[in-house]
Amino acid sequence: MTVTDDQVRLLMKERSKGLTLETAAAKAGMSRQTAAKYEKADRMPSRRLALSPTKMSPTSRQTSNLADLDGNS
Repeated sequence: MTVTDDQVRLLMKERSKGLTLETAAAKAGMSRQTAAKYEKADRMPSRRLALSPTKMSPTSRQTSNLADLDGNS
């Protein structure tokens, strides 16, 4: 399941009210682990997706795929 910016905003709003991470995560419709990830990252899911394609060059992607096939990763 994909987490939306609105869910993360709700998570942060509930956390600011003093709710536990588990309770706030449940109200926002995500797992505690996912909530912890977004709380630690301090950014929205859409921001992460926008950066993902530029983080890895085609060359490094190709190298990692070859390493996977070779079994030396």
